[in-house]
Amino acid sequence: MNLNTPIAEGTFQLTTTLVEEGQTTLSLEGHLSVYGKAWVTYTLRSGSEARVAGTLVGNGRTLNDKGVMLATEITGVWSREKEIIHVTSLDQVGNGDQSLTRYEINILTKETSVKVFNVD
Repeated sequence: MNLNTPIAEGTFQLTTTLVEEGQTTLSLEGHLSVYGKAWVTYTLRSGSEARVAGTLVGNGRTLNDKGVMLATEITGVWSREKEIIHVTSLDQVGNGDQSLTRYEINILTKETSVKVFNVD
């Protein structure tokens, strides 16, 4: 796995935050270079009472300029450092691709950077 060269990059916006007992759900949308328009929803579960790290599950959809939509199942881990949530996920894309994706979500500005790496 080459973590030096992403196969896709993008900028997303945090659009929705739903806080519940023991978990928080985040929805993001943006553009992901080779995949097109993208939507992602994660449910973050805390691994501690400090709520600074844990596991996540989620789903994503992309729609490219040719009208091809891909669905993605997501599982991973997260950690928070002040206002930045760091997400590392393993993604199973509906076309058979498997990827490792890294997100940096600023929960104050709602800006998110995304990098996708191919899993060999």
